[in-house]
Amino acid sequence: MTAIGARVLITEDCRKGGNAAGQTGVYEGDFPLTVVFGYQGQEDDEPNWKPGEYSYEAYRDGSLKMVNGEPASLYYLEWERGKPCPRPLFAMPYDNPRIRLEDGSIVWGCECWWTEVEDGMTLETAKAQTEETKDFLRTLATVITKETT
Repeated sequence: MTAIGARVLITEDCRKGGNAAGQTGVYEGDFPLTVVFGYQGQEDDEPNWKPGEYSYEAYRDGSLKMVNGEPASLYYLEWERGKPCPRPLFAMPYDNPRIRLEDGSIVWGCECWWTEVEDGMTLETAKAQTEETKDFLRTLATVITKETT
């Protein structure tokens, strides 16, 4: 687990036109990036999920609107971690690692491959570790897929 304030290296920028690969930054912690919406009439009911994932920032600042033009946050109350789920409509935020690059810009963990900086680490060795991790995940996904079919 990476500690807040740790220096990290971006090994691959997955954003279209992104140029953060090779840059270092600081891991600031996990913060809400997206939100999903649900409905749960009673505590024992299974939640019904609205399709899609939406910007948490747009949800919080009110720019994410309902069909009637009102902010979604007026209808879907935020489900805060460790507290009971608001009913019947709720918004569940998804946290994501936030990395502040040296130029002050932010790249989110879901937008890149990154690793904590270690003594003697080069970009080439970090990229090789990333590729090893990708290979492992591909193999794992193949095994899981075969076991569930």
